[in-house]
Amino acid sequence: PANSLLNIEVKNSVNENVFVIDATGKTVMQSKINGTSIQLNVDELPSGIYQVIIPGATSYATRFQKIK
Repeated sequence: PANSLLNIEVKNSVNENVFVIDATGKTVMQSKINGTSIQLNVDELPSGIYQVIIPGATSYATRFQKIK
């Protein structure tokens, strides 16, 4: 679960967009990762289940639960 900050780490260095998708499939946040890690501020998101996607060569996808 995440409260206000979500830390994401990937194995290989990438320069890609990061998308946070809500349960309805809507993109609610977009950022850029340039390296092997990024910290997203999810404080403003309502509680719920979200998916994080980093498209491209990494094909990274995971889910997290936002709690208040």
